[in-house]
Amino acid sequence: MARHPMRPIPVHEALSIASAYGYDQVIIIARRVGDDPAPHGEHVTTYGVGIEHCGVAARVGNYIKHRIMGWPELSLDNDKMLVALRKIANYSTASTIQPVLIARDTLKQLVADNA
Repeated sequence: MARHPMRPIPVHEALSIASAYGYDQVIIIARRVGDDPAPHGEHVTTYGVGIEHCGVAARVGNYIKHRIMGWPELSLDNDKMLVALRKIANYSTASTIQPVLIARDTLKQLVADNA
């Protein structure tokens, strides 16, 4: 049986789940196991409504990835950058420029905080 290729699950899918089911935080864990030879693998996508929920969802996703699934650790600076990039990815689908400017300013602030 031919299987679909594995692809990363976009953040907008987690946003759709949060919106449809009324959640503040969504963590999606996807796994393909048992394929021999490869491909097999794991994927984690997180979403949070607003900055605080986004950060909490990212931390939960990272805990699952690193402590339970055994993925290599990333530095805190990289984790903060991933949260900022996730925000930019969410804003990039907006129909106006204002959310993109907010994301740009958020990224600048994170860089300044880590300087």
